[in-house]
Amino acid sequence: MDIDRKANAYGVRFSASKVKNREACHFSGIGHIKNDTLWVNISEEKDKEIWMYIVPSHDNLGVEVFTKNFDERFKMMLYCGGGASLAGEYLKKNVTAHSASVFNDKMTIAEALQVVPNAQITKKNGKGEFAEDTYDDYEIYNQNNQHLLTLTPKLTGSADQKINRVLVVSPFFKTDKGISVTSTYKDIKNAYKISKIEPTRTHIVLVVDEINASFSIPKTSLKKGWWNEKTKSVNADKIPNNAVVEYFILWWNK
Repeated sequence: MDIDRKANAYGVRFSASKVKNREACHFSGIGHIKNDTLWVNISEEKDKEIWMYIVPSHDNLGVEVFTKNFDERFKMMLYCGGGASLAGEYLKKNVTAHSASVFNDKMTIAEALQVVPNAQITKKNGKGEFAEDTYDDYEIYNQNNQHLLTLTPKLTGSADQKINRVLVVSPFFKTDKGISVTSTYKDIKNAYKISKIEPTRTHIVLVVDEINASFSIPKTSLKKGWWNEKTKSVNADKIPNNAVVEYFILWWNK
């Protein structure tokens, strides 16, 4: 779902995943804000109004969509196939160089933790490449207890710092070029210029400066001879095109 503001009106567009080359749901209309709620008329009849509302979801990670009158809920199925409906909760999934879902690089950890209910946050002690590398990791979950993101400050012991990095582990989130944790090495090459490739203990990391991100692929996915001992570098031609990203990190305030 996309919402674009123009003057005092908001363009609203729903486009669900394709099934057999056809969109499961498709709708576009104009909405208006009233009492902190976005209202959109979904009636197909000129002289009739059926109001669909869009409000922030309970956990603030997206929006909730339903009809003003409960008995009109079936009208939301007219724009979908296979028994689907426009109704439901939608996660804000966009990832950019400066934002991930509802979080951005101007936020402190403390500010970010005010967005999501405490029940959907788990604080853990993260580990780096070396024994002395420890971090305060704040794992963000959705209401179904699925791990979405992990927010980490630069130093331990203080939530008043800005978010230093965002670990993206859920396939829900995609960059504006469609890259997610289900993307392949080939997908990333086609979408972005890879600035450099670095090895870690268990992965190789594709660094993309354009979006301040690093994409990690397990070494177990690589072909034999992936490491060039002479040049001390990764042989890019030994990375299979179908090697899948396991996770990626946005670096904001290094």
